[in-house]
Amino acid sequence: EVPTVAESGYPGFEAMQWYALVVPGATPKRVVARIHKDSVKALQSADVRASMERLGLQQEPSTPEGLVARIKKETAKWAALIKDAGIRLQ
Repeated sequence: EVPTVAESGYPGFEAMQWYALVVPGATPKRVVARIHKDSVKALQSADVRASMERLGLQQEPSTPEGLVARIKKETAKWAALIKDAGIRLQ
C-alpha cells in the first residue's frame, strides 16, 4: 500500500497536465494576437472539440497574458517543492 501525496506530508498537493501553444519571447504582439485568434477559432471547430473529447481533454481557454501568469505560478510552485524536498540534479 502506497501513501497518497497528502499522507506523505503534502496536503493540498495537486498536479495537473496541461498543454499550451508558446512562441519565443521576442515575437511581436501583433503576431501573438493573430496566433491566439486563429488558435481559438480552431479549438472551437466541431472536429477539434470532438477529437479532444475522445481523448478526455478539456479546453481551458485563456489569453497570452493568462498563460504567462499560469507559467509563473506553476514555476514558483514547483521550484518551492523542489527546494523543500532537497531535490538535486544528478
